Parts: sequence; C-alpha cells; structure tokens
Amino acid sequence: MSRALVPLLAAVLGVALAGAPALAAGPSAAPAAQPRILGPDGYKTLKLGMSEQDAVATGLLENKRPFGDTCVIYSIVRSEGTHPNRSGVIISPKFGVWSIPATSKMRTPQEIWQGSRFSDVQDAYPDLTRHPQFDYIYTAGVPGNPKAEYDFTFPDGPLVFEMGLGLKGMTSESACS
Repeated sequence: MSRALVPLLAAVLGVALAGAPALAAGPSAAPAAQPRILGPDGYKTLKLGMSEQDAVATGLLENKRPFGDTCVIYSIVRSEGTHPNRSGVIISPKFGVWSIPATSKMRTPQEIWQGSRFSDVQDAYPDLTRHPQFDYIYTAGVPGNPKAEYDFTFPDGPLVFEMGLGLKGMTSESACS
C-alpha cells in the first residue's frame, strides 16, 4: 500500500473503528465516546513497569504472543477499542510493561488521539521531536511522568495514524534481548 493512502485510511478507519461521528466535522474534533485516558503512567489499571502477572490481572489484556528474544506482547481487549495486530502491550521480564499502544477509543490527557492533526500534537507537546531514523515517527515527553514518552506516527500526512505510551528511551533491543 502506498504511504500516501495511509492518512486517508486512518481517517476513514478512525471514524469507523472509534465510532466518532465528530471526525466528520474535521479530524481534530473530539471523539464523542466516553474518554479513555492513556497516560501519564499507563491506561486505567495497566501501568508502565508492572509485571506480566499484574498486567494480566488487570483484565485488559488478551492474545499473548512472543516478542523478541525475551518479551511478550498482548492485545488490549476489544471492548477498549482496536489497535493494529502488529502492535500491543509489550512486557519485558526485566522492565515489566514498557509499551502501551493507544486504541481507537483512547486519548491523552492533552486531548490527542488517533486522527488528531500534527499541529494539535505540536501545540500539546512543545518538545515533540522527529525520530532520527524514521521521518514519520515523533516522540514527546509525558507531562507528569519524566520516565515516559509518547510516540506518534504521521505516515505521509498531517493526522496521527498510531500512538502509544512507553518508558522513555526503551527499545525492543534494550528490553527484549
């Protein structure tokens, strides 16, 4: 698929998956459903750094699969929204939960969600920085949690396609090798 089609698909899927009719008025209109907040330290009872056993006990995870040499990845239960199959909550035996993807129903405390405009993300996160290797990925600090960061993807367009919360500076190589 052409990267040029990704923003269009993100906007269409964001409306369909999130059930957010407000997006029809413009991509920066807030979803109408009850807010589900991602950040500053996790999502609901699922927290960054928590053990796999404690994370599973939250009832928010399903579909365990291996990730890297030592980590596991879980999907977030569908009642919390959808996220791409390739993403999920990544848990390291050494660091615990280190990455939580946003679902179609989540937003940050600063009102950013899948489908938000790049300019809105810049306004909400003045420290937004482009990834040195991938020009469509940006990271920003998490207000209220200096140990965490948000990741936002903008493949060929001005709308957030995917986003997530993670431990600052953590990579699959450092967490899962």
